[in-house]
Amino acid sequence: MNSDKNEGYVKETTKEIEKNFYYDYGKYFRLFNKEQFDILTKEWNVIILNENITIRLNRKKALWEFILKK
Repeated sequence: MNSDKNEGYVKETTKEIEKNFYYDYGKYFRLFNKEQFDILTKEWNVIILNENITIRLNRKKALWEFILKK
């Protein structure tokens, strides 16, 4: 799940639909902060939750990695 700490995702051409929810070049995307993650998963038991930075194709990406249990 994409973190709101991603740099370069929101560009001049990007339109913000609502907080952390965007539209650009025919695609919608959402970036999640911790508060939004908690709201989304409120009915789940969070076993593991990490916000990590990874590098793919020479691009840095911030993301949430998690394990949930119903």
